[in-house]
Amino acid sequence: MEQLAASTTWPDAAQGAGAIVQAVAILVGGGWAYFKFVHGRTFAHRGELDIRSSFVAAAGEVGALHVCVTFRNTGLSQIPLSENAKQVYTYATSGDDWDPARNVDWGDYLKLTPLFGEHEWIEAREIVTDEVLVHVPPAAAYRLVALVGSARRRTKALQWTAEAVILPKSERREEEVCE
Repeated sequence: MEQLAASTTWPDAAQGAGAIVQAVAILVGGGWAYFKFVHGRTFAHRGELDIRSSFVAAAGEVGALHVCVTFRNTGLSQIPLSENAKQVYTYATSGDDWDPARNVDWGDYLKLTPLFGEHEWIEAREIVTDEVLVHVPPAAAYRLVALVGSARRRTKALQWTAEAVILPKSERREEEVCE
């Protein structure tokens, strides 16, 4: 009789242990799914970079580009900015090389202008705008490339770029550059 009572407790014990293991597995799987999927997507670094510019004619052979760069943090966490990756590269091409119907070899950059010098990070949903005036020699067209990079986070750093091509004889007015 004792042997029969002992044999009925083992299946019950195994079934109870199986239920505990199953509950722990569900909790561990739920935690993993939260941190890998929900938390990772919700607090991912997201941003939008925009660049606008116009040519400002000056006396003599020198002109300038009025450049307005806007960075919008569209995510839910702050974005730490890299000190070495917040700048505008300015390229120029001569009239001989400029043809709107084909790709242009812009060559090396003329100027490197720092941006967002007062910002080490950008808060969630914050919009930051920086205006710079870049003095340039006469050219048929100018290309601006804005680059903003985040500080390295664990294994990777993010980088945002925006580009604009400016024709000095454009009809766009100075007031329209930064709103």
